[in-house]
Amino acid sequence: MAAPMMKFVLHDSVPKALESCVGPESYGYLCGIWNREKWIVIGALSCRVQKLSSLVSQLKETLVLLPGGVGICGVYYGSQETITEEHVKQFAFKNLTAEFQEISGCESPCIVAVHLVAGVKPSNIYQYDIRNTVISQPACCISDVPSDKVVLRVQGKLRLSFDLSGNICETLASIRSAVSDLKQLVSSNVSAFHVRQSNVLLQKDASSSLMFVSDLWASLQTDDARAMEAKKKTVQKRAVVDVGLLLQTTGDNAVGRTLTCIPVIQLEMKAFTTVIHQLSIDAVAIVMESDPAAKMTVVLCQAVCRQLDAIDLSFRKFHKCVQSSLMRPHHFNPDMLEHLVTTIYPDSMDDAALESYRKELHERLHLPDDRPLLKKAECTF
Repeated sequence: MAAPMMKFVLHDSVPKALESCVGPESYGYLCGIWNREKWIVIGALSCRVQKLSSLVSQLKETLVLLPGGVGICGVYYGSQETITEEHVKQFAFKNLTAEFQEISGCESPCIVAVHLVAGVKPSNIYQYDIRNTVISQPACCISDVPSDKVVLRVQGKLRLSFDLSGNICETLASIRSAVSDLKQLVSSNVSAFHVRQSNVLLQKDASSSLMFVSDLWASLQTDDARAMEAKKKTVQKRAVVDVGLLLQTTGDNAVGRTLTCIPVIQLEMKAFTTVIHQLSIDAVAIVMESDPAAKMTVVLCQAVCRQLDAIDLSFRKFHKCVQSSLMRPHHFNPDMLEHLVTTIYPDSMDDAALESYRKELHERLHLPDDRPLLKKAECTF
């Protein structure tokens, strides 16, 4: 069965960004928000190594920069040739594989073919059904991003425990296994999200008093109104909604995750050191006011899991800091982007030591290289 035809709305900054930075050998990703049966495309991110195989190899490390609720919904590439449907199909067939679909979660990505002279035209925007290898032209328009975006910021503590050995590969494998366990924990029904300064508790497969995200304001304003009643001020919608990550330790859900069989103990004579990090989770997610309230649980879980993946990737990139440093998130909101960016930096490294890495991020995010927009001191929160 063919995938349904999608609708794509490109934020008006996306074509301008692509036309200014795309060259004949440029490839990259389109990121967007799924809302009301359509993708709202809000940004473009490049592949640092300009090889077609990098579209898959760099996908995961690109995703972890994005807030929960913002996904990879397509790709772009530059071409000097005349853009035709057959030309686009050849590109899609070679590069948009089942592995791309598995990592991105998008089965029918958008493809924007950027002509180096004519630029971005609606006639050069396609949709590719990966499973059935079918190319088509979707309904598409260029517009502004809706003003009803809600930013959720989730914070909490998670315990990361791994074995530190003399072999760095074994240590990194232990970290990846521990991160995988934490992701399973966060994705299970043991986790919950409490909207701070309210009585709203969001949990997987649990009913909620909220119907839509917009109903959240009434819950928050009840407490705000009481506190501000004496001052006679009007309660406003908040720029960022604070959420706490909770883990259930008692009850049927928590008990159900324990072993119900007799454990088998295996003794191995080996010298190792166990390292325990109390991870300070600080992740962001984006939803629309018109989204169903249940989506908040999904994107918050996605945001935490992405941050755990980012921490795992950071340990691999900065493996000399495995034992001595904590990996901390930093959120940035550059003026030229329509979405937040989250990076993970080791505590023990200052901005000077991170300069080369920040240059990589500038290139990936299409940020100007004459301003240090991703320094620790420049983070929004």
